[in-house]
Amino acid sequence: MKAKPLIPLLDYLRIHSVIRSVLDSVDARTAHACMFFSVAGSAILREFYKKDARPVAGAAFLLVDEQRRNAMSFATLTDGQVQSTDTSFHALVNRPGFSRHL
Repeated sequence: MKAKPLIPLLDYLRIHSVIRSVLDSVDARTAHACMFFSVAGSAILREFYKKDARPVAGAAFLLVDEQRRNAMSFATLTDGQVQSTDTSFHALVNRPGFSRHL
């Protein structure tokens, strides 16, 4: 079952472009700007699209190769515990009550 996009792709691309241009205008390190993207993106989704969206941040793992079980991590391993820190984290937009199984 294919999930319906949250918003139209062209709207998403326009929003990303605007947020990126704001960051570029102040010489921000856009490669590390996930927090700003998640806060601004959530605000836009709530205000203009009436979607329940919230910025969240913390340790994150993305499975990049299911067959080999390779994952990319945004976290620190300390004493056998996974932790987020001020330099090892990822921020994203969360939609409470929304789940999608791949």
